[in-house]
Amino acid sequence: MDTIFMRQRQISQLEKDIAVARFIVDAAGPDAMRTYRDGGDGWTALEALCHLRDFEEIFIARATVTLEEDNGSLPRPNPDELAIEKHYNDDDPQAVLDEWQQYRDQYLALVRSLGDDEAIWERVAIHPISGPLSLNQQIVMLVWHVTNHLEQMTRTLTEKCI
Repeated sequence: MDTIFMRQRQISQLEKDIAVARFIVDAAGPDAMRTYRDGGDGWTALEALCHLRDFEEIFIARATVTLEEDNGSLPRPNPDELAIEKHYNDDDPQAVLDEWQQYRDQYLALVRSLGDDEAIWERVAIHPISGPLSLNQQIVMLVWHVTNHLEQMTRTLTEKCI
């Protein structure tokens, strides 16, 4: 399969993620979102949701760095420190979903504006852990990242309340 076809599938998945998260939040309710922890001491579903919201903004910043700088340095804040610093578990789940949707809309507008010029999609920036990443690889990472945390939220809540 060609790269354009695969990228279109990635974008299609990004269009659906927040709807999936809304189903999870609505089924669980705000108390369950704040109460049950992954593995007993990991993140709550709300903390995972807040992480997704905040890292959506990070992925926008990464794409921007990749487009504007040759081999620029990609940001990677410490997720656990962000959760503590921003008091994730105190947030309102519906407000988090709405904020995440705003960031996702920005991200989708950005990637759609790039068209299908493979030279643009193959531009690279440097991730502090993963090394060089093209825009193509970054969109795959974003889809994987969201799927990973939606699974975490669902598993954590299903084990306890849904």
